[in-house]
Amino acid sequence: MTTHTVCRVEELPVGQHRPFTAGDTKLIVYHLEDGFYATQASCTHIFAPLAKGKIVANCQIQCPFHRARFDIRTGKVIEWANWPPGLVNVLNAVRGEDSLVRALWAGRPLIWQIYPQDDGAHHAKLEAFLDWLDAPASLRQFHRTWNGIADTAGARSPSTPELNAWDACARAARERLFTQDDLATQLLGFVGKKR
Repeated sequence: MTTHTVCRVEELPVGQHRPFTAGDTKLIVYHLEDGFYATQASCTHIFAPLAKGKIVANCQIQCPFHRARFDIRTGKVIEWANWPPGLVNVLNAVRGEDSLVRALWAGRPLIWQIYPQDDGAHHAKLEAFLDWLDAPASLRQFHRTWNGIADTAGARSPSTPELNAWDACARAARERLFTQDDLATQLLGFVGKKR
């Protein structure tokens, strides 16, 4: 493994962080009370420069653009981005698989407008997603109505208790994502089984 020296210990006081380049990799080095840590240089939301962010709660970096917060020690998302800043994100309406993945990582209630397919396969795809999500009945019905799969008669906005259940569902889904191995590890495991 290649090692890179980016600074001397005394050049980065406790509670400070600075950007560095190690080889071809841009990163941020943090000096916390319990030691030194490094993260990628950009926020995963819209790639804002984390060097301009601030350390909060002694161990989290807050994105300077949308206030997303990440645990410096583990990389875990503590609070996903709010946009516009200061507003509570009640419901994400997303379309397409890429947007769906980003919305799942946000851990906030979401409605997925699935791309329709001529053969109706999107119906089964939506149901499989709702099953994986372990969606409450009201969220399932809202998705079906939103996507034109269910009759719109009686359609209504979700109540506060329903939104709270949707929020808990989204947060639980995000936590399940955190327990998965990263893609590279999964691919290596798959290849290892095929040898």
